Amino acid sequence: MENTAVQFVAGTSVSSVVKLAGNTLLALQFGTLWTSADISFLGSGDGVTFGPIYDDQGNNVSLTVPSLVSNMIVCLSPDILATIGKFHWLKFVSGSYVSQTNQSANTSLTLIFGSF
Repeated sequence: MENTAVQFVAGTSVSSVVKLAGNTLLALQFGTLWTSADISFLGSGDGVTFGPIYDDQGNNVSLTVPSLVSNMIVCLSPDILATIGKFHWLKFVSGSYVSQTNQSANTSLTLIFGSF
């Protein structure tokens, strides 16, 4: 799968949807308009009904995003890859599922796919 982007509309904290369909998501690239926030994930088996993704210990699966540098790329850990890779469809949440951070401008995340 070629790299693709998901969109965040200004004033919202949940991205557009992406279909993984067995492709391996390796990293996220943040654009210059990203409002600083970690990333958590919503998963779906049908592309319609989404829910927050938790690991087998009951923790909301999330990616810590360091202080933003323009066009920064953050790699996903093997644990995150193993967990979110089970879903056919994903949305991305700005912030944690229970404490979401609205994006202040229209922005996107570039999803980087590849082999693991």
